[in-house]
Amino acid sequence: HHHMHARVRVVNISRTHLIVQLDRKGALRGRIHFTELADFGSHVKMLEQLPTEQIRAVLLPNSPADAEAGVGSERENNGKLKLLELSLRPSELSLERGAERTARLTGLDTLEVGQQLHGWVRDVERDGLWVSISHSVFGRVAAAETSDDLAVCSDLKAHFEFGQPVVATVVQLEMEGKRRLKLTLRSSASVAAEPRTSAPVLKRAASPSTTSQIEAKKPRGEKTKDEITKELPMPGCVVRVKVLRAHSGRGVDVQLNERLNGRVHICELADEWLDSPL
Repeated sequence: HHHMHARVRVVNISRTHLIVQLDRKGALRGRIHFTELADFGSHVKMLEQLPTEQIRAVLLPNSPADAEAGVGSERENNGKLKLLELSLRPSELSLERGAERTARLTGLDTLEVGQQLHGWVRDVERDGLWVSISHSVFGRVAAAETSDDLAVCSDLKAHFEFGQPVVATVVQLEMEGKRRLKLTLRSSASVAAEPRTSAPVLKRAASPSTTSQIEAKKPRGEKTKDEITKELPMPGCVVRVKVLRAHSGRGVDVQLNERLNGRVHICELADEWLDSPL
């Protein structure tokens, strides 16, 4: 994992990356993903205009990526053009030639549930965030998992922006050919190791008979009933939930976290009588 320096010219700026030219003829091009513009913990600032001079970048080994149409140096079997991946991280540029560099995450094989990762916010939506870990690995953070502060969860665009550095914990790995992760940013999140699967591990309560019925379901043989009981919140405490679905005349199913579901009976939705509580 030694790195090489290159003098490049920026020829195009998009929202998430820079396209650069490595030779005078333009036959050899590369990409600098926005995650390669800042070191861990530092805010990413995209260029606003094309630099007039060449800039120094670090070539990342063995990481050609599919590019937008019209750029690249060689073609894949499917006809798409490939780009060389480069970095502008200050820590990389300051390393001497031939020095060991920080390894980039290019797949899910080495990841485990509960592992912490450095990343940057890519997209802020009403119901969650998309976080990029590297140029090829990204994950989803549900709104309820963005913070321990409910005020933050209810107004993501006021608290998050593109390029903002975050430390995320892996909640679930979605293999199936997709390099996408389920992540949480909550410092109080307790994430248990689970098999690498995209199959749901949650199941709603069968029939409502109390204010909140909670059950946790793990893949077979993973947890004992006593171990699951210890994960349940104490009666009377206030918890944050995500509404999953409403059932006419019965109530709503809610999600407390990735492993716990609950039911709020229709009689527990409000203090006073409502004609249409759902």
